[in-house]
Amino acid sequence: MYCAFGNRYNDEELISLSLLAIEQLLLSEKLLLQSEDEVFNFELKWARAKYPKLQERCEILGSKIIRLIRFPYMTNHMLKEILKCEDLECGLISKVVLDAFLFKAEAPEKKRALMAERMCKYHPVKVVELETPHNECIVLFNLRCDECASLFPKRRIYSNRFHLSDKKFYVCARCLKDQETSSHSFFLNLGIEGIDSGSVKVKFNFIYQIQISQ
Repeated sequence: MYCAFGNRYNDEELISLSLLAIEQLLLSEKLLLQSEDEVFNFELKWARAKYPKLQERCEILGSKIIRLIRFPYMTNHMLKEILKCEDLECGLISKVVLDAFLFKAEAPEKKRALMAERMCKYHPVKVVELETPHNECIVLFNLRCDECASLFPKRRIYSNRFHLSDKKFYVCARCLKDQETSSHSFFLNLGIEGIDSGSVKVKFNFIYQIQISQ
């Protein structure tokens, strides 16, 4: 996990931190993360190492750590996995996850007013899962004008991973240069992770909408 000032810490160094140090770390606005999912996974690993007894671990996580994790910015898949976590009190985690899903439904302006988002390597997406008539989903990948402009000439923006049929997918936005004309264009592609062999057939469509701020 990346930490303040862009320094890289290995797991052993982070696991050795005290509760007070962990609290200060999570309060920092200079954390550089892949996604908010990474925060929860690390905190669970840290708590299991520091507090082997389940009751004590559950108490520490519930009273000290939970309030510092920004659940609304987690992926839908991770929020569902958290509901199965035995290290947290069932009633508490159910409320936290419900609040997170309600937060995701709010307008972007209200979201920013309610809770700040950390700096993350992967761009958040909103996922709407549809199970019938086929297993499919709608993924909303919002980019501001300045983010699109920052892609020039060869930068890329990757989305958070999202799950469909036990596979991990992501969206990548980048600037593509035409070698013949030297012109540049905005390019989107869908990627898939974890396919070692064989093939996977995916049907997808990209639909874009431009919103002009007043």
